Amino acid sequence: MSRVIKSKAVNSSSYDAKNIPFRPVIRGNTDQQDSLVWTVEQAHLESARIVEQAKHNAFTLESSAKQKADAALTDIKNEKNNWTEEKRVIQQEAYEKAFGQGYEEGREKGYTDLFHSLEEAKKIVSSAKEALYEHIERNEQVILELAIQTAQKILAQTLEDEPDRYLAVVKKAIKEVREMKEVKIYIAIAQYSLLHQERDELLAIFPVDVQLSIYPEDELEPYQCYIETTQGRIDLSIDTQLTQLKLKLTELLGEEQ
Repeated sequence: MSRVIKSKAVNSSSYDAKNIPFRPVIRGNTDQQDSLVWTVEQAHLESARIVEQAKHNAFTLESSAKQKADAALTDIKNEKNNWTEEKRVIQQEAYEKAFGQGYEEGREKGYTDLFHSLEEAKKIVSSAKEALYEHIERNEQVILELAIQTAQKILAQTLEDEPDRYLAVVKKAIKEVREMKEVKIYIAIAQYSLLHQERDELLAIFPVDVQLSIYPEDELEPYQCYIETTQGRIDLSIDTQLTQLKLKLTELLGEEQ
């Protein structure tokens, strides 16, 4: 029985295939046929080995070429960096040389200009101070009015945000009349509930036998309050206290003039 041997074709677009010459198969005895079959198989194996070796060699060459290309690119980058640094050094040296040539002249001129500038600045500052003092003296009363108005707004906002601060003002005034037998507090309706809630705390300031009365007064503006005793009246109104402060400051300004 004859044997049919099929070979696999080796396709490659990158490598040249080697032609393996074959002798025609002569039909004869079995030993001769076996020998020929073995020869064909060996030829196919050798062909496959040659192709694989060619592929390996090509891959090695490709890797080597890539490494050389990378090394060349690195050298180019290094040369570029070296040139950039060398260029910078040359520019710096040129600048320093040019600067050194005119340094002495520039320094002397700079000192002279600086001295004149400082003297001019001193004169400007002195004139500005004098003008400021004159302006303040001419407008002291206006400035005082603005300060009082600003303080009034700040106090009103503060007392609105922190009612306990107004309670502290009332307590301080009560301590001045704690020896009186009868004390009456007249307060704006807006702050009446605050004092009424703290009535026991206010009573604790007085001796046991003192009579304390708190009255809401619709004619009073917010944060206006006064205390009446047999000895007279104490005005706790914020407006009144600011007015007194204004009078004192006005007196001080008059004394300085």
